[in-house]
Amino acid sequence: MTRISWEQALDELSERLDAVDCSEHPERALGPFEPPAVAEPLPEALRSRVEALIARSDALAGRLQDELDDVRAELRRLPRVPRQPGRSRFEVDA
Repeated sequence: MTRISWEQALDELSERLDAVDCSEHPERALGPFEPPAVAEPLPEALRSRVEALIARSDALAGRLQDELDDVRAELRRLPRVPRQPGRSRFEVDA
C-alpha cells in the first residue's frame, strides 16, 4: 500500500465530497470509500481543514437523508396497483 501525505488525502476526500454534491452529473458513480494510507499522524496545522471536511460531510449526509425521506413520502402517496393473483410477468432486456 502506497503511503500518501495528509494534504493529498484531504484533497482526495474533498474531491469525493464535490462529486457527491454535484447534482449536474448524478451518473458519475464513486467506488467504495477506502481510508487513505497516510504515513504520519495528522499535523495540528491541518486540524481546521479536517473539521471543515467533517462538517461538510455531515451537512451533505443530512441533505441526502432529507431527499431520501422526501422520495419515500412521495412513493407512499402514489396509488397502489392491486396485485392480480396468478398473473406475473417479468421481462428483461439485456
